[in-house]
Amino acid sequence: MIIFTSILSKHAFLIIAYNQNKLLQTLVSQIDHPNSDIYIHYDAKFELPIINMKFSSLYFTDRIAVTWGTFSLVEAELTLFERAFTQ
Repeated sequence: MIIFTSILSKHAFLIIAYNQNKLLQTLVSQIDHPNSDIYIHYDAKFELPIINMKFSSLYFTDRIAVTWGTFSLVEAELTLFERAFTQ
């Protein structure tokens, strides 16, 4: 027996970004959908971009100055996981 449920599932996209604003906008517009929540950690060393979206909910995490290859990158990941989990 096959049972189908009508549970609406959502997708959470967790993005760590820095000064590539045009690339970030392209990525976000590709995943923009009513069933998507987008969480972005944007490096504290750069100015926040303006992100245009139509359907998704967009959330920014607390900003950390990330030095690639150090523990600060793990901290940025943890802030994304925490924000997505508590939202």
